[in-house]
Amino acid sequence: MMQAATPVTDSASPPAAQRGRIPKVGIIGAGWGVRVQLPKFREQGFEVTALWSRSEEKAKEVCAREGIGHAFFGDDTTEICTCPDVDLVSIVGPAHRRGHAVSKALQAEKHILCEKPIACNYPEAKEIAKRVQTITGELNNTQVLPHRKNFSYTDFLALVKKVTQ
Repeated sequence: MMQAATPVTDSASPPAAQRGRIPKVGIIGAGWGVRVQLPKFREQGFEVTALWSRSEEKAKEVCAREGIGHAFFGDDTTEICTCPDVDLVSIVGPAHRRGHAVSKALQAEKHILCEKPIACNYPEAKEIAKRVQTITGELNNTQVLPHRKNFSYTDFLALVKKVTQ
C-alpha cells in the first residue's frame, strides 16, 4: 500500500541530500525513450536506473542489454514512479498514459520530464495542474522547461541537470 506523499514547500529545490548530485533517471517508454533519451542522458552524466514498458519481455530485454537495474512493465506506472532509485521520471510512453504517470510521479515528489502532450484533454491537464498545486503549495514554484525545435536535446538535458541538482 502506498502512503500519501508529504507536501513539499519548495519543489524548485531538491532535498538537501540530493543537492549537488545528478538525479537517477527512470524512463517510461521503451521506444523513443531508449533510442534517443537513454544515450543522451548518459552523455550528460545521468544514471538511468529504471525502465518501464508495457511489455515484460521488452522491459527485461532492454534492461539486460543496457545495464539498467530495474525493469517495470504492465499497465500501471506507479512502481517506477515510486522507485527509491529514481529521482527524475522521464515520461515518453503513450500519450494516453502520461497523465497517470505524471500524477504518480508528483505524488512521489519526483522531478518530471514529460514529452508533449502532458495530457490528452483539458480536464486531465486541469487535474494535473491541481495536483501540482496541492503537492507543492503553489504553481509558481514548478519549473516548466519547454523543449523547442531549435534547442538541442543535449542543451536541454544540460539545463535539466542544472535545475535538478
